[in-house]
Amino acid sequence: MIGMRRRARGPFGAERSLAFLYDEENTMQLELSSEDRSILEQILENAHAEMRVEVRRTSTPKYHDDLEANEARVKSILERVKALGS
Repeated sequence: MIGMRRRARGPFGAERSLAFLYDEENTMQLELSSEDRSILEQILENAHAEMRVEVRRTSTPKYHDDLEANEARVKSILERVKALGS
């Protein structure tokens, strides 16, 4: 695994440490506090809801297919993030 640690500023200026781990398949593992996980879940829920509306409103076949694929990926990520909270 390849590791990386970075310092970042939170929304209110508080400094945070972010840890990223990559495996051989270039899959990222990210350490999140429960508060950060909750915020990420909210962001993903909003993005997923917006994408579902966009998919329904799109009539161009290629763009529609791309949006559906992206919507499915966001839904999958959202489900994995939600599973971390249970």
